[in-house]
Amino acid sequence: MARKRHKKRRIERIYSYGTAHAKGLKMKHFEQRLEIDQNKNCIIRLDGVGMTKGFKTSEIINKSFESAMEKTMFKLMKYFPSAVFAYQFSDEISILFDLKINDKRIMNRVEKLISITSGAASSIFTEVKKDNEIHVFDSRLSQPPEIEKYFESRQEYAIWQFIEKLRNKNISPNAIRDSKLHDSKIVKQALASLDPPVDYESYPKRYRNGFIMFKKNGKIVTEEAEIFSETFNYLNNRLPNKFFNYKVIEKDVKVQALRA
Repeated sequence: MARKRHKKRRIERIYSYGTAHAKGLKMKHFEQRLEIDQNKNCIIRLDGVGMTKGFKTSEIINKSFESAMEKTMFKLMKYFPSAVFAYQFSDEISILFDLKINDKRIMNRVEKLISITSGAASSIFTEVKKDNEIHVFDSRLSQPPEIEKYFESRQEYAIWQFIEKLRNKNISPNAIRDSKLHDSKIVKQALASLDPPVDYESYPKRYRNGFIMFKKNGKIVTEEAEIFSETFNYLNNRLPNKFFNYKVIEKDVKVQALRA
C-alpha cells in the first residue's frame, strides 16, 4: 500500500523592525565607510561617461553640449551649499568643497560625496539636455595640498584639447606626423600659416581656457577663465582666502608678473 505524502507545513515567520535591525547591524559591518579628512582640501572631479565621442560633431564647438554643461555646473553649485568654486571644460567639472560648511547631503563621507555628486550631475545633465537619452558622470575625490596646482593641471588638459581639435580638423594626419605638431606653439604657428589662416585667439576664452563659477556674497558668479598659471593672482582673487595655500617663491612671482 503506497504511503500518503504529507505536504510540508509552511512556517510563518515573524517580521519586526527589531529583528531586521539586528540582522542589518551584522551586515553593516561589511559596508565601506570612509571619512573625508577635513584638514585637507576637497575636490570632486566629475567626468562624463562616453560623452567626448557621444557629442562629437563636425564643428569645433558643440554649443548645445557646452551650454548643457554650463547649466549643469550652475545647478550643482546651487544644489550643494558647501561647493565654493568650480571649473569646467569639455565633459569635465571639478568642484572645490568647503567641508566646514554644514552640508547634510554629504556628511563628510567619501561614499556619500562620490555617489551623490555623480548622481546629481547625471540627473541634472540628462534633464537639461532633453534628448531622450540617459547621461552618466563618474566622480572621483582628490585632496591635493595645493588647490592652484590642481586647477592649473586640469586647465592645461583643456587648453591642449582645444588646440588639438583645431589641429586635427585643419591639418592632415600625415602633415601632423611629419611636422611633429605636438605642442601648442608649433600648432598655432602651423594654423596661422594656412590659407586661409586659422586664428586660435579668435575663439572665445570659454572654449579655449574653460569656464569657472564661484560664490561671492551669497551669489554664484560665472566667468570665462583666464589662463590660471599666466594671470597673477587670478585664482587667489576668486577662491576663499582660507583655500589660498600656494607657496610663494620669489622666482615664481617674477615669472608670473612678467606674463600677466
